[in-house]
Amino acid sequence: MKRKMKILVSLVLLVIASLVVLWFSLEFGIRWYINKEIDESDQISGNVGTVSINPLEGIYTVGDIDLSYTGDATDIPVIKIRSAVLNLDWKTLFSGVLSGDMKIIKPDFRTIQKSPPQKEKAPEGPPLAKTFKKLIPSQVELIRITDGDLRMLDQTQPAPLEIDITQINGDIRNLTNTRKLSDNLFASANIIGTVLESGKLSLKLKFAPAAEDLYFTLKSEIKGIRLLKLNSFLSDLAGITFEGGTLNIDMNLDAKNGFIRGFIETVYQNVSFSDPENEGGILERLKEGISDLVGEIIEDEEERVVTRIPVKMKVQGTEPDVLFTVMLLLQQALVDAIIPILGDMEAGK
Repeated sequence: MKRKMKILVSLVLLVIASLVVLWFSLEFGIRWYINKEIDESDQISGNVGTVSINPLEGIYTVGDIDLSYTGDATDIPVIKIRSAVLNLDWKTLFSGVLSGDMKIIKPDFRTIQKSPPQKEKAPEGPPLAKTFKKLIPSQVELIRITDGDLRMLDQTQPAPLEIDITQINGDIRNLTNTRKLSDNLFASANIIGTVLESGKLSLKLKFAPAAEDLYFTLKSEIKGIRLLKLNSFLSDLAGITFEGGTLNIDMNLDAKNGFIRGFIETVYQNVSFSDPENEGGILERLKEGISDLVGEIIEDEEERVVTRIPVKMKVQGTEPDVLFTVMLLLQQALVDAIIPILGDMEAGK
């Protein structure tokens, strides 16, 4: 009896050990496969550091993600993510459907603009939408983004201009690539963040992730960027230093039928400079620079200048990614709001 019990215990331990080995082999195999696909890609480079699996709960965690886009686009996105947790619904997986939700923790996005953007053409990012459409029928009901950063570097200026958006939090809902899972193929995103340690970003996006053409509606507003935060960039190049004032930026854009149309509105309020004797002349030159370089001044008061920039861009490439395109449009809007100050001040310093 004892011998049979020993054999039974040995078999149980062997099964457990085999499952553990299989578990770790599966984690290693998934990480190897992901990194192999990255290595073989013509446009994506980087690697995934860790993979852990909790098969009983259907939870997959991918950590230390470091990716960059190596295409010919003007803007080069770089992504670093501490961890991405995917919670799968096993019942749908057995029927050939990928369904679940995801949490992305501490993502760090970076873009580098190497040459001046073409105002008539939309910026182009990596074709992630094409990859999404090629997956098995998929529905990610919720992607929650926690404590992210977006660092945008514009190298087209006399000195590099870096704009940081920090404390990015939000969610993306209903990422679906087939009507088999949902009659509604539109996804939505709601994102908040802090621009230049002061301005409050609120972004709402409705888009079609699996559409053949770029299709989205974007409403974004940034309230209260402190102009003092631009002094390190403007003081040497333009010979000015802000004492106070704020900048607001509203962006309303629609993409369909191969074009992005809409407007960007900028509001400068309570602007003051370190040279009070010449402040009136500086403000006039600022208004002229905004009008010449940006667009129409629709409101001009003593403490408030409002401009509206019309937008009409042709979509570049085939099947561009919506989220990266929106990220690059946001960068372009911020630069367009700041550079007129430099353009006119440099001539008048």
